[in-house]
Amino acid sequence: MKRIFPQSLRGQHLRVLMMALHVSWASLSICGVSLVMAQSTDPLLDFSLVMPPQGDKIKLVKPSVNWLVKPDAAQYCEQVSEQDGFSVWQEGCVYWSRSKPSCTIVTTAKTTHSQMGRLFMYCMHAGESS
Repeated sequence: MKRIFPQSLRGQHLRVLMMALHVSWASLSICGVSLVMAQSTDPLLDFSLVMPPQGDKIKLVKPSVNWLVKPDAAQYCEQVSEQDGFSVWQEGCVYWSRSKPSCTIVTTAKTTHSQMGRLFMYCMHAGESS
């Protein structure tokens, strides 16, 4: 096998190659971060931490929860006659009854886990600030 680099340049070549690989890896990492950041701009995605309500913060204890899919969720919630209140979040809403206790989460056909979780928390708090 014919040697391409003289013996004196082999160590230097290896260092240059390692630096090139490091730069390539750093570029891939930066591209990966920018792709993740571009995906997180969806307004339905909310990655803020959630603390479960405690004690008197729970306004509806063990509610039955229903899920409806409607094209215009917020408008639907406003028109429901048997409700003690409702909250709207992004492309969905939730309304509740304290006497039953029950909540109905209403979303469009395209929703996220984050959206469902936020609406469920509004249900547990019955619209009162946490």
